[in-house]
Amino acid sequence: MHSVHTPVFEAILNRRSIRSFTEEAVDRETLLRIITAGTWAPSGLNNQPWRFAIVWDGKLKRKLAKLTRYSSIIENAAVLVAVFLGFVICI
Repeated sequence: MHSVHTPVFEAILNRRSIRSFTEEAVDRETLLRIITAGTWAPSGLNNQPWRFAIVWDGKLKRKLAKLTRYSSIIENAAVLVAVFLGFVICI
């Protein structure tokens, strides 16, 4: 029987959602490391359907903010990481 007290399990159980942010800039290298970690997430049949977009531009963030009820979070973020899921259309 495997122990349920592994570092990964503990990280999952202790994760939290942050909705208050500092004005501190996020450097490009940190974002790329986060995205690299995200690409290692499991996916069905290892199809890895995700694509990532880093959004720094204020004008684009304002346009994206209009698409969600969380507009103030989007508008005020220093940078956004948008995650898109790909799909295949079968005709």
